[in-house]
Amino acid sequence: MSYLRTVKESPLGISIINQWEGAVLEILSWIMIGVGALLLLGSGIWLIVLAFQKHILWGLAYLFVPFASLVFVCMNWNRAAAPFLISLLAVGLYVGGAFANPEFMKKFQEGMESARSTAATETAGASGTTEKSSR
Repeated sequence: MSYLRTVKESPLGISIINQWEGAVLEILSWIMIGVGALLLLGSGIWLIVLAFQKHILWGLAYLFVPFASLVFVCMNWNRAAAPFLISLLAVGLYVGGAFANPEFMKKFQEGMESARSTAATETAGASGTTEKSSR
């Protein structure tokens, strides 16, 4: 631990530690995304199988009718609770992994800044046209 403290105090050491922490964070974020994707795939297949086990029309509706999946889960909560809750956990892992990824966060922040500047430009342009029309 004292070695890390000494390394962090030197200017070169700070960049090495920061790069190492960034690499570990990126690896962990990709692991979270992968685990989330696998859990989402598995729970989705599990729910489709449950729908077809209930009745073939439920399975077809689950696949082709919007929101039929939610209706199926609500009506068959005793059987569908586990895969549904696993899918919620999977979405959390997937989104959390994406936001933990440094590259994704950099692009996300750039996109947000671009959207803010566009909105500010449009707002300024809209207020300028209303001032001209009121004269």
